[in-house]
Amino acid sequence: MKLKFIAILFFLSIAVLAQTNLGIGLISIHYNDKTILHFYSSIKDKKAEKIVTFFNDKTIDSWNIKNFDEQKKWLKPEML
Repeated sequence: MKLKFIAILFFLSIAVLAQTNLGIGLISIHYNDKTILHFYSSIKDKKAEKIVTFFNDKTIDSWNIKNFDEQKKWLKPEML
């Protein structure tokens, strides 16, 4: 009985402490030249705070971000 009680407390504490804030974490995006990512300050916002648009950059033969110099100020891609 004592062991069951400790196990229940253990699993409840893990369930409560394992949750993080919404929006914190890693994502994987499969994108192409038509992909547009909208970033919002809150889940309740109707208007995007930042927008990232991708395009096929023929000079490097890969996808790239439009207006990258402006976007990298807040996006911080080196952290990805």
